[in-house]
Amino acid sequence: LGMEFAGIVKTVGPNVHDFSEGDHVVGFGPSSFSNRPKAHTLSKIPLSLSFEAAATIPSVFLTAYYALHT
Repeated sequence: LGMEFAGIVKTVGPNVHDFSEGDHVVGFGPSSFSNRPKAHTLSKIPLSLSFEAAATIPSVFLTAYYALHT
């Protein structure tokens, strides 16, 4: 619980090339309830997908992956 998040990229560091300010993203990482989560994984989402729906994707995917590979 609390490991997945979705939102809008506000700033990027100088070494970040795959994401830009304003990108809609979903991610997985600790401290996801904070206002500045640090993602272990991050992916862009389409504008048509709500943040609420996008935030469910990481845990569902990892649960299915675990079930298929253990």
